[in-house]
Amino acid sequence: CNVPSIMATRTLENPRDRFVTMMVAPFITCSARSVVIIALAGKYLGVLVTVGLYLFGGLMSMAVSYSLTRSKRRKSLGVIMEVPPLRQPYPKIVVRKVWLRLREFVVVAWPVLIVSSLVLSLLSYAGADATINRLLAPLTTSVLHLPAAVGIPLFLGLFRKELTLVMLGAALGTDAIGTVLSNGQILVLVVFTMLYVPCVATLAAQWREG
Repeated sequence: CNVPSIMATRTLENPRDRFVTMMVAPFITCSARSVVIIALAGKYLGVLVTVGLYLFGGLMSMAVSYSLTRSKRRKSLGVIMEVPPLRQPYPKIVVRKVWLRLREFVVVAWPVLIVSSLVLSLLSYAGADATINRLLAPLTTSVLHLPAAVGIPLFLGLFRKELTLVMLGAALGTDAIGTVLSNGQILVLVVFTMLYVPCVATLAAQWREG
């Protein structure tokens, strides 16, 4: 998940480094995006394309980092951390430190995910799927050249990226995605899922840490 990595930017003293790192982190393929990449590209496009997508994500993060650091030319002081002598840890201290690191993730990210899931259930109950597909049709059909039914999975991906994959079969009416989408369309869908707006939990972490 990108959320803990964004929270970890508070250890950076330079505001520019903190901002750049928070902007670059969402381009690093998280576990939720990996589900989409492996399930679609891995199954229908092959190993080489799948590995290439991960490399593409890394190149995009470096390109964004380069662009942001070029626009903010203030030199970074770097990060210097003192490494203490290695000693055998005490289990009680380890558990306490792990909880301290996880507490803010639980407090910030989990409520967002819970609220998002409730919103999704309400939208589905109200039959808003068709309306969302119509609103997103200019993007899905005209720009991405994908079926209009893909709109709702992409919309749900704003809440949790893996929902794009979970809802794709239901939206297309079959789990055999390759029978509905061509290889080119699958590649477009995977790349778009990798690059478009991060999930709400990541956005919430960026807003809080920013």
